[in-house]
Amino acid sequence: MLPTEKLYYQDAYLREFTAQVISKTTLADGNFAVVLDRTAFYPEGGGQPCDLGTLNAAVVIDVRTINDEIVHTTVGDPGDGLLTGRLDWQRRFDHMQQHSGEHILSGILLANYQAENVGFHLSPASCQIDVTLPSLTAEQANSIEDAANAAIFANLPVEGKFVEQTDLAAYRLRKEPGKEFAQIRLVSVEDCDCCPCGGTHVSRTGEVGLLKIRSWEKRKQNIRLDFVCGGRALADYRQKHELSRALSSRFSAPVEGTLAAVERTLEKLDASQSQLAVSRKAYHEELAVRLLTEAETFNPTGLRIVSRVFANYNAGDLQDFAVRITSVGGICLVAASDSDSGRTSLLFAAASNPPLAMNELLKQTLTPVGGKGGGNALSAQGGVQGGDAEKILAAARDLLQQKKQE
Repeated sequence: MLPTEKLYYQDAYLREFTAQVISKTTLADGNFAVVLDRTAFYPEGGGQPCDLGTLNAAVVIDVRTINDEIVHTTVGDPGDGLLTGRLDWQRRFDHMQQHSGEHILSGILLANYQAENVGFHLSPASCQIDVTLPSLTAEQANSIEDAANAAIFANLPVEGKFVEQTDLAAYRLRKEPGKEFAQIRLVSVEDCDCCPCGGTHVSRTGEVGLLKIRSWEKRKQNIRLDFVCGGRALADYRQKHELSRALSSRFSAPVEGTLAAVERTLEKLDASQSQLAVSRKAYHEELAVRLLTEAETFNPTGLRIVSRVFANYNAGDLQDFAVRITSVGGICLVAASDSDSGRTSLLFAAASNPPLAMNELLKQTLTPVGGKGGGNALSAQGGVQGGDAEKILAAARDLLQQKKQE
């Protein structure tokens, strides 16, 4: 069988083509595996996802090279004989923009920082490369980004062509191809990059539009760069522009003054939280005295049981209140209900030698309602999504009463 003619190498801008069906197999899931004599669908490989589209009326959901054959997986039977293939052009062009942008970025990193590209991943959500840099500063990232966009704005020619192994010495390659290939496809960006590559690319750098480095992080000995090009860069800018406009409106400040307005608000919030913490401690002290006076005594030990549900308390608040109860020999059963998340948090604490270990009490209380937690004999914490805090504490008190009667 002759190999499938790869139309995507002849013309990366080809959106529609006709081809003969060479073989067609019905798969176990009811889909079809179709091999054609020619195709414009790029199969997944080299870090680039496959093209999608249709063969006649059948939707192409995957394209892969399997045993040297380009296999199109379709939902539905595309038919036999001569058929028409149509690409999802928006997806194809997006991949062309991202992949060409990756070559530009990689060429600049090698030329300016002697950093090699050792990994490339293109997905619908991100475009990432791993480069051999020990670290990266914001200033360096801006410089790299400026150089990449200068190459894009220069509208340099991008060329893909096959060459023989014996001709490689004439090219200044960013990385060497595998020795197992007799013929090598080189993709070159004039004065910027030349590299073995089997992907689809734009014909001039201007079509990449724009390249934006969004973030970077340390990955083992390398740096992973996350970036977007073209339509993705526009969508990223639009999202952040709308966010900055919304914040500007919310804080009644110009866009350039939004950060300062947010920081002032956060400072005020921190001050308010500090004042609230002081007020809560005073409230806990007064409340603990009153509740201990009213509390049920756990005879014969003399321990008093105090239970209370608080709204939107954090773990520190619960701990502060519990300490005031246990410090005078009480048993403290407290819960906090979070109105935003709908979660109920629990803290059970006791003075030394409680009649029932707090972790065991918590387990017996939470297990029936699907909650979890842990701790030790003197202190245990846990929680449950939803749940009636008052009923949960009542169940804990009942367990203590049963222990009292034993």
